Amino acid sequence: MLIVLGVVILFSIAVVLGIAINIWNYGNVDEKAPADVAIVLGAAISDGEVSPVYRERINHAITLYEEGTVDFIILTGGFGEGSYKSDSQVAKEYA
Repeated sequence: MLIVLGVVILFSIAVVLGIAINIWNYGNVDEKAPADVAIVLGAAISDGEVSPVYRERINHAITLYEEGTVDFIILTGGFGEGSYKSDSQVAKEYA
């Protein structure tokens, strides 16, 4: 019984380690390819400012544009509850 438990624990550790290695390796892969447009999905605004997640998405799209990888950027996002500006409008102002 104890041997079976040890095998199960070792197998579980090996699976988790394998998944972690795959995630680490995939994170180092650059799959950038030329495209006509980059679409930036909205990620909310707060007090008229883009959220940190949205800001980094926009910054990445700007970098792709400046490098010549994409020709255009489309910013998306609608009106949140109580907002007078859409997410995409605030993102455009930020960009």
